[in-house]
Amino acid sequence: MKKKYLIIPTAIVLMFSLIGCGNKEIKDNGSKSVSSNDNEVITEKQSTDKNTEEVSEELKSIYYDEKRIIDNSGGAYYSEYALNEHNEDTISVKIDGYYGAINYWVLDAKSAGKITLDYNFEFSKEGKYKLLLCTPDKKLVKIFEHTSGEDSIENEITIDIEKGVTRIVAVGNDATAKVDISIKKQGDIEIRNK
Repeated sequence: MKKKYLIIPTAIVLMFSLIGCGNKEIKDNGSKSVSSNDNEVITEKQSTDKNTEEVSEELKSIYYDEKRIIDNSGGAYYSEYALNEHNEDTISVKIDGYYGAINYWVLDAKSAGKITLDYNFEFSKEGKYKLLLCTPDKKLVKIFEHTSGEDSIENEITIDIEKGVTRIVAVGNDATAKVDISIKKQGDIEIRNK
């Protein structure tokens, strides 16, 4: 008799611990809501669903919430996400209905150095999108921002990187874009995908 009583509570504890594990949630409508922990870089392909009515106000507000961007506690939602490439030095992705903040790269600089970003963005409707640098001392530096309308932007920029961990963060508010970015490093900088 005593063994039965031990099995049931153990099974319940195991079930709740498994439910709490992981940091990704797939919604029933096929779209994907993603939250990122620590310095994780989101790289998975996500399904298509044009319905953005289910996007929470919390995700919609991240665009203006510097503290959540700095704390890397935002998460992201896409109605469409088509990843062509994401590796150590290149990102090529098409996004639609993008809300939230994700890390494109995490840079671990053993000493001060530089990075060069070569980017090409194609925006096809209203919506906001910005690319930010989150420095080791928890400051946000705007690399690029697009606030509305159809547009194509191409640029190359060199940025000084301090010693420590720096994140390159993409933040959106109903953004639709084709994003192509490459990164080159100068100095003792490790580019991490996680």
